[in-house]
Amino acid sequence: MPDVRILDKGCRGCTLCVDICPVKVFAFDEATDLALVQHQEDCIGCLSCVYLCPSQCIAVSDVELVRPFHRIEENVAFVEQFLQTQSAARVLTEEELDMAYREVGILSNAFAEAVTEILGRGHKSVGRRAGAVAAAHLPEMYEETGINSLLRRMRDRFGSSFDFQYTFSDGADIDLSVSPCGLLQAVRNAGETPGDSDLCLLFHEYWVGLISSFTGIQHSYRMLGAGEKCRMKITPLDQV
Repeated sequence: MPDVRILDKGCRGCTLCVDICPVKVFAFDEATDLALVQHQEDCIGCLSCVYLCPSQCIAVSDVELVRPFHRIEENVAFVEQFLQTQSAARVLTEEELDMAYREVGILSNAFAEAVTEILGRGHKSVGRRAGAVAAAHLPEMYEETGINSLLRRMRDRFGSSFDFQYTFSDGADIDLSVSPCGLLQAVRNAGETPGDSDLCLLFHEYWVGLISSFTGIQHSYRMLGAGEKCRMKITPLDQV
């Protein structure tokens, strides 16, 4: 049976776990303004609470995590054959893709602004958590055995939108440069400055969240420049 725990010092009483849990494991204690685990025996281990908690103060153990291996790129052709259908990317026209890109840019900027307005400096945890959630849907990355092969795999996967190059410095530090960045035009269309916009800040945390999840080691980062080419240094926390 899954073991569910809440770190009281981290809980901010937002009730998101109470609202999202499909089997009502959590309750809200009016006296303390904190969430509490009330029906642990009903937990199904979906981890919705863990992914959603803005404070990352919920832990669920004794649950088996199953990665969606059907999402591995090498298996797409097999899945299409099995389903007798093509992926959407192969049937959309260039005009439809362009319209979708512009619409996603507008919605992404609006989302980033809303997150920052609501959470303030806490928006970083949202970007980092988004990277961790996304990593679970890219199971092929976990097959890589070293950081160099992992980054090559990430470049193959994300290169069409975020074409990046990388080198290593100071031991385990990753010096990463992105050009072009898929967010650049969306940020400029919104009248924002590349590197300083809410969308950029969320994406930087998202990217580091991906690498942290794939390697199992938490990383930090600092920007070295932004614009036509964005540069960042990514450092394992045990090296800070």
